[in-house]
Amino acid sequence: NLNVKITDFGFARKLDPGEVLYDLCGTPGYLAPETLRCSMMEDAPGYSFQVDIWACGVIMYTLLVGCPPFWHRKQMIMLRNIMEGKYSFSSPEWADISEAPKDLIRKLLVVDPNHRITIKEALAHPFFQTVQMWDQDIAPLKHSLRRDSHRFSRIAHLALVI
Repeated sequence: NLNVKITDFGFARKLDPGEVLYDLCGTPGYLAPETLRCSMMEDAPGYSFQVDIWACGVIMYTLLVGCPPFWHRKQMIMLRNIMEGKYSFSSPEWADISEAPKDLIRKLLVVDPNHRITIKEALAHPFFQTVQMWDQDIAPLKHSLRRDSHRFSRIAHLALVI
């Protein structure tokens, strides 16, 4: 029995240059600070496509270690962590993760959207210049996901079968 989660892009919008949004929508753990500000402050400046860059940071963090960066069992604390950009790379799962993905995540999860890395800059980041899975043999990756690894999961088990 696998617990498969499927997502959709029901709230997705293509924005015109300079267009901003003000509505609070999305999954709480992936919301950017500027989105949360819109729900808390009457005079919030709104948000734009930079929220997607933030969400990419949350997704990348989660994919690398199996848990989201801002998660807390109390939702208000999780939201405060998001507003403050409070996360860490201190759990044991990060011990064998190289500096390049950590650096990219730090640049994706910048609280001020005006100082957050752009999509063009992110794609030019050293992480994407050194990791080219499509050109590499993935046998070492499969080996690293062996059953006794602390990162082994059902998804990793499926990867071993492929």
